[in-house]
Amino acid sequence: MLLIAGTGCSILPDSGGCIPTEIEAASVTTSDPTERVVLTGRLTTEGEPIEGAEVQFMVLHTDESGELSGGVAGVAETDAEGLAELAFQGAKDLPAFTDETLVAYRAEYTSITDTAQYCSVSSEKAALDLPCAGFGCE
Repeated sequence: MLLIAGTGCSILPDSGGCIPTEIEAASVTTSDPTERVVLTGRLTTEGEPIEGAEVQFMVLHTDESGELSGGVAGVAETDAEGLAELAFQGAKDLPAFTDETLVAYRAEYTSITDTAQYCSVSSEKAALDLPCAGFGCE
């Protein structure tokens, strides 16, 4: 499934109309539900950072039956190092219902910047190891 973040277009890799990109997300671990949680995505092309691109963060969770699903947690812009960060004050601020357990997230780039047409890309799943999330922390 391809998701469009914000305005603009999406160009698929291998379509011949875009510059190949890579995006990496880092695992997050905390044992304290009040500790700051930062989701990250580093967007590059041929090892060089891409600045000013919007990265969308998708959280993945399981429900009581163990079924995996996901939803958008937010969007952040890449800095000069190609790094986008989406910060939450604590695990309770992450989007999750009482019966959901957050297990991972993905960083996704789907928009074309003003300077070049970069291919859309999604990171591998990055683990979220948290004591609770969202309404499950209350």
